[in-house]
Amino acid sequence: MYDATFIESCFDNLVNSFNAHNSYEFLSSIYLTNTEDVSYIGSLEKLVYTVGDTSEIYTRNERCFIEKVKNVIVFSPFVVEGKRSNISCNIISVELPEFSDSIYSSIAFMKICNKALDGFNIYLLVSKEGIYIGQDNLESTNTLGCKLSYPIMSNIDWDRLEDTFLYVDTKNFQYYYNSLSDAIASIDDCYEDSISLDDGQYYFDEETDKYIFLTYSSFRNKTEPKPLEESKNDFDNEVRYSKESLSYIKTNKVNSLELLMDAEFIEQSSTEQDIPIVHQTSEDIDASLINESMLDDPEALIKFLKKKNKREK
Repeated sequence: MYDATFIESCFDNLVNSFNAHNSYEFLSSIYLTNTEDVSYIGSLEKLVYTVGDTSEIYTRNERCFIEKVKNVIVFSPFVVEGKRSNISCNIISVELPEFSDSIYSSIAFMKICNKALDGFNIYLLVSKEGIYIGQDNLESTNTLGCKLSYPIMSNIDWDRLEDTFLYVDTKNFQYYYNSLSDAIASIDDCYEDSISLDDGQYYFDEETDKYIFLTYSSFRNKTEPKPLEESKNDFDNEVRYSKESLSYIKTNKVNSLELLMDAEFIEQSSTEQDIPIVHQTSEDIDASLINESMLDDPEALIKFLKKKNKREK
């Protein structure tokens, strides 16, 4: 296990000097990687057009954003065992464009990478405001869905941050996906017990008679510090607005990982409810049932889930 001082120093090094080694050090300090090997270092433009899926088409707005992102690092992919097949996973680190909206840029970057690169993607998004952790959202009904953490900033409780990621495990893909999602969603909780009045991060609120520490909102908007809960709401609202604004970023292909998650969820739900998984030939197949052979036949599975989605619309 790492101590809080080491994790904080890795954070400072990465924010002040973005590079592959500092990205690895920070990721390693919160147990997200154990290898410094990289498969790509360069601009987003080169990654998208020379390494990514060449069949994808990018709009003018997407191309303008792609041109602005100059520093991207893709660590060597690793494989996590899935229930039906092994899943290739990528950890991607990026220095977000200076003077840009970090939330908007983070979501745009993740959606474009999800569009360009196959596999399950995990993101380390570095800005002067702090560091964000992101991942593909395979539960989303929106194409190219992604999840973004509350920012990791200098006044976080580093011990709690370490504990949050300690139980992220790659023993199987479903566990890895769920434990990583839980860790990302819990980063904002790593601030609540961080009490230190000598680091310049706090001010005294006479109305509430409490010390309140500088939060994401106050740092980002250069306003008076806000209570943490209000800052969390600001963050959630900005994430929601950015996702809506970037809904035009779409892909031409079917996300096989989303289909796999759908299939495993249906199978698991059927098992939990003691519903038999049987062969169905009727056009009126119940959405709670799935033909077991489909799980080994991607084409049949895609047809089944497309039919299911049409009925739900």
